Amino acid sequence: MSTEAEYRISTRRSRLSFYAVLAVHALLLGAILLWQPQVWHWQSFAQWGLALAVVLSAITSAFRKTRTRVFNLDEQGHWLYLDEEGQPLQIDPDSRISPLMLWICLRPRFSHQPKQWFWLFRDAVSETDYRRLCRIIRRITVSKDVS
Repeated sequence: MSTEAEYRISTRRSRLSFYAVLAVHALLLGAILLWQPQVWHWQSFAQWGLALAVVLSAITSAFRKTRTRVFNLDEQGHWLYLDEEGQPLQIDPDSRISPLMLWICLRPRFSHQPKQWFWLFRDAVSETDYRRLCRIIRRITVSKDVS
């Protein structure tokens, strides 16, 4: 029996993620609407068509339901999703920490399948869980740098 602590972490919808998606769509919309006018014949139709596509994409992205994920994590970075039949994963040393989000890289522990990458925004988990994840990622990335 292991004496190592194991944590149950659940994610929720992130407001920061919502704002990031809207900001990216706003940048795309601005880039489309700032084209030099009338460079080619049907440009205004193409421009407004692309602008409409970006606005529709922003609306669907903003109101898309995000799935709550639940996983177990231990101090060694062993990760196991509890809400699906998943394989055991390991936090990879390529993961990164920032004040607003974590860039998490997970690799399968017992197979040679590709790594999984995703953003985990600070407000998607509790403050305690965010700090815990930061500590574990920091420990894993520092141990990679030392070896």
